[in-house]
Amino acid sequence: MFKYIFQFTIIIMLNTALAFEVQNVVATQSTDGEHVLTVSYDLTGDDVFVSFETHSEISIDGGETWEYLLTPPIPNVLGDNVLPGTGKTFQIDLDDYFSNLYTNNALVQIEAIGHEALTLPSFIQEALVIVPAGEYMLEFTNEGPLDNQLANIDYSFEITKYYITYSQYAAFLIELYNEGIVSNGVGCGDCCVNGPSDGFGPLEPRACSDWGNVSECQSGYGYINTTGYWGTRKLHFNGTTYVVDEGWGDHPVRDVSIIGAIEFARHYGMRIPDMYEITKARRGMSDLNYAWGDDYNEEDAIKRMNYRDFPNPWHDAEAWGLNDASTPVGYFNGTTYQYPEGIEWENPDFETIYEQITENTVSPYGLYDINGNVADLTTNFEQIPNHMYAIGSNYVSYSNSTYTSWRSWIEWGGHHMTGFRLARTINNSQ
Repeated sequence: MFKYIFQFTIIIMLNTALAFEVQNVVATQSTDGEHVLTVSYDLTGDDVFVSFETHSEISIDGGETWEYLLTPPIPNVLGDNVLPGTGKTFQIDLDDYFSNLYTNNALVQIEAIGHEALTLPSFIQEALVIVPAGEYMLEFTNEGPLDNQLANIDYSFEITKYYITYSQYAAFLIELYNEGIVSNGVGCGDCCVNGPSDGFGPLEPRACSDWGNVSECQSGYGYINTTGYWGTRKLHFNGTTYVVDEGWGDHPVRDVSIIGAIEFARHYGMRIPDMYEITKARRGMSDLNYAWGDDYNEEDAIKRMNYRDFPNPWHDAEAWGLNDASTPVGYFNGTTYQYPEGIEWENPDFETIYEQITENTVSPYGLYDINGNVADLTTNFEQIPNHMYAIGSNYVSYSNSTYTSWRSWIEWGGHHMTGFRLARTINNSQ
């Protein structure tokens, strides 16, 4: 037995008051027996929203019910930051959703949501820097430097120069908890936060009633897993509200899932940047390995980045043998920090430290922490199941793996060495 999904053309207008609409949705069944559906659509412009989050849905009962299609994001076609345009095309393998089905009553629809805010809270607005449209040096480094190649992003965007912090994420959770939107799940204690989501790529939408248990939260369907590793458990639920350990409020929030990061961004009308935007914001036209140059030496490095050999004041000797901790966002800003009691550091290469001299270390566009500290979560999914890409090194990286464009992948449930920034598109050159 095999199946066919017949061709349909649907025109869907969403929120006509805002004058943007999805048009000319055409779904065409392949004729080679492979059950591949080719879908194309047009997205008109809008005077309010610059870009959109889009996803596809399918109905096999004539539109009575719809099933969210779990498809990886496709730049400028599906996912976040889809710009207006015509002929946006993607394919669906129907065998991933249905089997042994014959119907002439199937429909496909595209939903577009304009969610980029025009006004922002001060903690976001004051941290934004502009990355203009144009060329940049693209490089993804995994095992040593790779050849640079010229690439282009044809729209300008804003991105936060700092990572989102524990205190900012806790404020977000407190607001949602007080409104009954998130909880700590079933038998979860203060381990992880569950809540609704609008879905993204291969992660389907979840309602408040879909809150799961601990294992589901830790598998990536919760917002944040605060169990943590190696002393990274800094955010807790105390039975009444969410609290952050003293001294950690201005550090990058970690162990946030891709859904948790996306929902934080959506809450403020922003989005998570993709790995190309992150790379451009980190490198610009530079082909250097580090923000300050091409070569590593310890004297420069410990003034400019938090990595494995950095004598970190927040280091917990009981949790890990060397540097096991983040530093506050923007820590390497030219300040000389005084520690009257001294820093007791286990690494025999360092004596007790009473002051730290830092150099102002930023990317060409003003981003901090592009080497060391934590890596940047992106919305790009790896072919490895349940993983997405992260760009940049982290605080347990060795000197030879702290390059600006270091690319790795993490489980979509989050990781203790990964943080995230926010972005929004500000113009479309087309």
